[in-house]
Amino acid sequence: MRDPADKLTIVLYRALLFVVVMLSGGFYMYSAMLAGLLSCALILVMSFRRQRMRAMFVRSVSASAPASVRAGILSRLNLCTALPVAIILISPVISVWAVDAPLHMEGVLRLAALIAWLGACNQLDEDEKTDVLSFVPVIGLVVTGTGIAARFFPAFTDRLWQADRLGGPFQYSNTCALFLALGLVISIKQEKRKIISAALMAGILLTGSRSVLVLLFLWGVVICIFDRKRIRGFLISTALVAFSALSFFALTGNLQNIARILTLGSYKSTAFGRLLYYRDAFRMLGKFPFGLGFSGYFYIQPAYQNGVYTTRFVHNDYLQTALDLGILPAVVLMGWLLWQVFRGKQSVLLKELLIFMLAAAVTDFHFQYFSVMMLAVLCLDHGDDKAHGETGNADSDGLKKRRDLPAWNTAGTARSRLIENRILMIPVMIGFAYFLTAFTFLRMHDYDKTLDFYPHETEAELALMKQIGFAADKISKQGGDAASVGTAVTQVANMHALEYLATEKAEALATDVLSHNAYAAQAVKYIGYAAYLRGDFGEAMHMMDRMISVMRYHVEEYEAYDIMLQGIAETSAASGDRDTCGDALERRDMLRQKLQALRETTDPLAYRLRDKPVFEW
Repeated sequence: MRDPADKLTIVLYRALLFVVVMLSGGFYMYSAMLAGLLSCALILVMSFRRQRMRAMFVRSVSASAPASVRAGILSRLNLCTALPVAIILISPVISVWAVDAPLHMEGVLRLAALIAWLGACNQLDEDEKTDVLSFVPVIGLVVTGTGIAARFFPAFTDRLWQADRLGGPFQYSNTCALFLALGLVISIKQEKRKIISAALMAGILLTGSRSVLVLLFLWGVVICIFDRKRIRGFLISTALVAFSALSFFALTGNLQNIARILTLGSYKSTAFGRLLYYRDAFRMLGKFPFGLGFSGYFYIQPAYQNGVYTTRFVHNDYLQTALDLGILPAVVLMGWLLWQVFRGKQSVLLKELLIFMLAAAVTDFHFQYFSVMMLAVLCLDHGDDKAHGETGNADSDGLKKRRDLPAWNTAGTARSRLIENRILMIPVMIGFAYFLTAFTFLRMHDYDKTLDFYPHETEAELALMKQIGFAADKISKQGGDAASVGTAVTQVANMHALEYLATEKAEALATDVLSHNAYAAQAVKYIGYAAYLRGDFGEAMHMMDRMISVMRYHVEEYEAYDIMLQGIAETSAASGDRDTCGDALERRDMLRQKLQALRETTDPLAYRLRDKPVFEW
């Protein structure tokens, strides 16, 4: 029977997992920092509740192991945890060449929080990790229940539903479906009540996630191959899902959630979009084999894409890792994951869950959610003592007796390790609390305070620039023709002093953004408009050319630039500046030529997407 103290430990781990899932699944930085902070708190609590802490990088061995193994630190290096942590620790180096160094360091902070969670999970044995995971179906029921209830309260519908599909706290249907599917796998394998499995399956159908349903079907086929007793249940479940989809479509004509599986392979499928993302991403990797840094893909992607789309992630976590960290770290990490799958000593359930997550990551960005990474860490082989043949009886202090062990493995060293954990966790927790404050302000849209805590935070600077700036909006809202541009100039000339200062501040923010992110198109665009409005036509045309080179498929930007060039040409002609006038007219002609050249290089897949390329206005 489990000790009550151990039960409380499991409750704490489950509570942390529940909190992160409810906070948008850990997608935003503030929730990842909170997870890191609470993971450190768990380690601290464990150091007081247990008399021995498992080392993270050095694996304990039995007293009967060869002396060379017991005495050598390298031979006892725990690659289960040391290898991924080593990759994480070298990731700050990438900030030297990252597209955006401040945003890359945010990614590094997320990985630091993952190390904290890995350290906390390293203190659990396999049975305890399984107990924590057994709570996933319960969380899944909460996600499904709150999602269904939200349909009756319009204030919550937009929060938990996207495009008529259940997204839950994740606000993304596919990842919500993955979480519910993991709960379903656990429910079936642990033979929980069938009503729980049925409710989770209903939630998955409401997400309309085709990829997760296909994975579940394949998992069911594999399970039936090894356990023929499950064939009947699998066939009945599959028939019920098919019947539900067909009935829902027949009654409502809606293909967005329950019946969305029926669109698999149709022209509405997002498969073509994924293929185009991948092709463009491989071209980027060919040019940037050492990685773009975290969030670099999002900003550089418009300059290299060969179709009309906007995506923050490439919808393949392995490819995303290569884009973020470089090809070599990605290959090493994938090799390590394969080792976990084929050589890991975790239980069958944990390995099934891990394989399910890794398979789902091929077509989506699930691991951008911290809660999914938390589940994956729980399913890893951490080099557990039981799995690696540790033996020995407990002494009066509750520590395992060891004979002829090195100094770092003695009972005294184990006690000193407890003290070291307690001392180390305090400053680390303070660090996580600091960044939690910064990113909480970011989530609350208090950008000034965000920049006070985290200077040069690109998203905050761009949002603040948009809030206090007006130059770009003045022109884009006027639209139409050069006369409207002249109206905007007249309005600017009549501004109050406070508005003018605000414009200078916004331009300063845009300049700062470009100092660490040359591909931030909105900042380039703002400086171009600001230069135009103060009469610096040379700078305006230079910055707008730069903006067009990034936003290649945004025809509306070509049109706005064409209007600006018309205004520059007329103003310059009126003032007798023939060089500037001629330069503006030449650039107008080049705009259409650039679009025609872009047409020739556009990938044929681009015409199979919902948003098709347009090359004229």
